[in-house]
Amino acid sequence: MSAGTGDTAPARAAQPSAAANGDAQPVISLRDASFGYGDKRIVMGVDLQIRRTETVALLGANGSGKSTLVRGLLGVCEHLGGQVDVLGRPLAKFSQRYLLGYVPQRLPFTPTTRATVSEIVAVGRIARHGLFGRTTARDRRLIAEAIDIVGLGDFARHDVSTLSGGQQRRVLIARALAAQPEVLVMDEPMAGVDIANQHLLVAVIRRLVEGGATLLVVTHDLAALRPVLHRAVTMEAGRIASDVPLPPVTAGAFDALTGEFDGAPGELPGHCHDVTDLSGPPTGSLLAPVYSPGGPRA
Repeated sequence: MSAGTGDTAPARAAQPSAAANGDAQPVISLRDASFGYGDKRIVMGVDLQIRRTETVALLGANGSGKSTLVRGLLGVCEHLGGQVDVLGRPLAKFSQRYLLGYVPQRLPFTPTTRATVSEIVAVGRIARHGLFGRTTARDRRLIAEAIDIVGLGDFARHDVSTLSGGQQRRVLIARALAAQPEVLVMDEPMAGVDIANQHLLVAVIRRLVEGGATLLVVTHDLAALRPVLHRAVTMEAGRIASDVPLPPVTAGAFDALTGEFDGAPGELPGHCHDVTDLSGPPTGSLLAPVYSPGGPRA
């Protein structure tokens, strides 16, 4: 099942122009914010705004505080001071956690866990209607669409343990998308992924960006993600050391940076043989309500 239309898209910037609009609605707003554990502050005095349709890289060495900042937004560690608003609501009153989608580095299962791609992605819908909610035809359609968006339509019934690390990472993106979040937070999407799957991951992220996604990406690898980023925020010692805009990357430059493979479209060398079409932004019903201000949240 192809993720794209197969039509040749005209040359265009990899980043949507809407992200450059300074009047765009902020979806994450931190003012003098602090996070930590118990009474120990790890992140201190952070000012940061992420606006709708922006793609922001969060950089920093181990121990710089970037993971604690993300955990604070997700409600995993404690908010110890300052103002934090998520989707226009104070963090303490933000109850619809599924609207802040999270993509971890790896599947939280043991190697002996047996589950298909569709079963893993279906967990994203549980966040919407609860553990004991009834799976509807709409749920099944959205699950299939999320899998298609990340280019794994032909793998829906495959056991996730048989997939490569890069393919598993795309399963995690699909699981987050199935919950219809308004912001996606990705934790080191390129870590431990071979170069072929890095190219596919960047292509998936590019499709989301062109579809109007809002992304916060924790990464050590700015170069691999550079074509799909609008800003780079660097943390040091629990504080923001720099916050700089990145100039747009044209479609041609994107291809030069991410490289071209010989052979059929989507065919990769070595063990990665998923033939996918990830050209152009995704189409369908999944992304439209997710990234449109005031869209449905059901």
